[in-house]
Amino acid sequence: MASLESMDLSYNHLTGTIPSSFGKLSFLSKFSVAYNQLHGTIPSTGQFLTFPSSAFEGNPGLCGEVHSLISCASRHQQPRSTMSSNGHIDSDIGISIGVGFGTGLVITLGCTTFLYVRDKRAVRRR
Repeated sequence: MASLESMDLSYNHLTGTIPSSFGKLSFLSKFSVAYNQLHGTIPSTGQFLTFPSSAFEGNPGLCGEVHSLISCASRHQQPRSTMSSNGHIDSDIGISIGVGFGTGLVITLGCTTFLYVRDKRAVRRR
């Protein structure tokens, strides 16, 4: 595998990080992991700094010193967004909204039931 010249792993639903051992592939001239679910730092050894940013696009969790990609140092300094890369609300906020709504619903139903039972008892006593 050390003499591998081309590797295209794009559109394969891969998850995880790019193995640092890929940096040892010194003959690698074409490489793509575009449109997977990869995250972490792109290796900065071997040929990786020569690959275009298109080789890594579609993986918003990747960072590194590749031209036009966000560097890992600046990624850690950015405030956490409430929107994920595909435009959906982060799950923590969604869970909080759901718990708040559920709690409010239970309290409302409890109060309504209490008032209903109290009124029924008051009518029976008359």
